[in-house]
Amino acid sequence: MRLMLINMIGTDGVGKSTQIKLLKEWIKNNYTITVRTVSKWDLFNRRIYPECAFIKCTRERLGSFYYPKLKGFSRPIFIFWMTSLPFCKFPPRKDEIIFVEGYWYKHLVTEKLLGIDETWIRNLCDFFPISDITVLMDMNPEDVLKRGHRIKPYECGIDFSCSPRSFLRHQRAMRKEFLKLAKKEKWIIINVNRDITQVFEDIKSHLLPSLKKRYSRK
Repeated sequence: MRLMLINMIGTDGVGKSTQIKLLKEWIKNNYTITVRTVSKWDLFNRRIYPECAFIKCTRERLGSFYYPKLKGFSRPIFIFWMTSLPFCKFPPRKDEIIFVEGYWYKHLVTEKLLGIDETWIRNLCDFFPISDITVLMDMNPEDVLKRGHRIKPYECGIDFSCSPRSFLRHQRAMRKEFLKLAKKEKWIIINVNRDITQVFEDIKSHLLPSLKKRYSRK
């Protein structure tokens, strides 16, 4: 039995958190292994992270207003600090599966498009555990908007007007970078412009071989 780190990545609004929730429940119900999710937003759990109580705003306000306002290298440093908190406080164990949503790779792509040097970002993130499996949830940004996705400045390349035009421009560029990374790093690519259950079954079929090999069923 050993740690498995599964990264669910994709452009904004493709349903990553929904699929993580479904996959966690499926694994919990079928395998004798601990499963948890790690997120940069964990710091808002004041019971577990009382040291972060100095952040007085809401999660929504932080993500939609404050950290998009940060300039240059200060922004990725702050975001990766958020991402590092749960890994530093609760280091990954050999007897668990960890799901991450986007992980540091999502911000690698976003910050690269915002002008931050890719090599600098990779060096900064070198301490993060390596993902065992990365699933790219792929969808045209136009279809994301059709689903009624609420646009945020960071998703638009830090355009505070949050116009559909800036969202599409930035998300198309992100998608292009994700597809390049997926080819280079052999990620699993899933078309997610389908029914949620169909997407879940597709992702599950890709995870099953590794789960069967490593873990015991209930």
